[in-house]
Amino acid sequence: MKTEEQTTTKQKVIKGITFGVSFIVAYFAVQYLFFDANLEDKLKDAAQELNEISPQQIDQDTRLDSASTVSDKIFKYHYTLLNLEKAK
Repeated sequence: MKTEEQTTTKQKVIKGITFGVSFIVAYFAVQYLFFDANLEDKLKDAAQELNEISPQQIDQDTRLDSASTVSDKIFKYHYTLLNLEKAK
C-alpha cells in the first residue's frame, strides 16, 4: 500500500512536470505570436518601396527623399526642408 507521503510526492512531481511543460508551451506561443523574426526584412522591404516612389513632395516646405534601415528595429526617413536656409 502507498503511504500518504508517497502520494503527496507523486502529486508534487506531476504538478512540477505539468507546470514545466505549460511554461515551455506558453513561452514559445508568445514568441511566435508577438515577436516577428522577419522584422528586419519587412523594414528593408518598406524602405525599398518608399525609395521607388521618392523623391515625393509632402507639402510646400517638405520633400521625402528616401528611407533606410539603420538596424533591425530602426526605420529612418530622409527629408529635405525646401524653404529653410541653412543658417536658420
